[in-house]
Amino acid sequence: MGFMSRDQRAFFHPTEGTVDSAQVAEAFDRFASRYAAEYAVHGKPCVVTLDNAPWHTSRAFLDRVDGWAACGIVVHYLPPYCPELNPIEILWRKIKHDWL
Repeated sequence: MGFMSRDQRAFFHPTEGTVDSAQVAEAFDRFASRYAAEYAVHGKPCVVTLDNAPWHTSRAFLDRVDGWAACGIVVHYLPPYCPELNPIEILWRKIKHDWL
């Protein structure tokens, strides 16, 4: 799993096996704890763009959104079936089809 900024900075959370809501929430927790320090200094929220995958819309995930907002992480959902609007999808496609 990963987070990528428009200026190409990235934060990755490696996993093995099947991805579920708990793993995705853990990745968000780690990213939020890292970003909280930046947010405390400049007060600029980080908008994380998500698709509508089941682990992004599960109750376990949604219950944590307010906590991440306190760390400066704002969750924004894309319209269904629009992965081309999420910049990290381009990176995943490159990795999958060209590098692996």
